[in-house]
Amino acid sequence: MHMHEAVIRAATSADRDQLSRLATASHRRNPRGHVLMAERDRDVIAAIELGSGAVLAEPEARRSDDVQQLRRARYQVLRQSSGVGYARSRLRRVLARPAF
Repeated sequence: MHMHEAVIRAATSADRDQLSRLATASHRRNPRGHVLMAERDRDVIAAIELGSGAVLAEPEARRSDDVQQLRRARYQVLRQSSGVGYARSRLRRVLARPAF
C-alpha cells in the first residue's frame, strides 16, 4: 500500500512539463485534449486522455491501483456527462483550457 493516496485531478497547461516527462517514461506521445492525472506528493505518476482513454504511467505505477483509480475517474466523468463531448463541456467549467 502507498504511503500517500494519489490525488486525481484535471490537468492544466501548468502540468505540461510533467506530462511530457511522463510520456517519455511511458514511451508514448504527449497526451492531447483534456487529461485526468494522478499525482502523489506533487509528482504526476499517471495520466489518462479523456477522449481516447490512453494511459501514461510511471513504470512502477502501470499495474498499481493508481491507474485503476484513474480509469474509474474517467469512466465517472464520461458517464455523468453522457459521453466525451459533454464531458469536455463539463470540464470546461473547471478548466480554462485543455492541458494540450
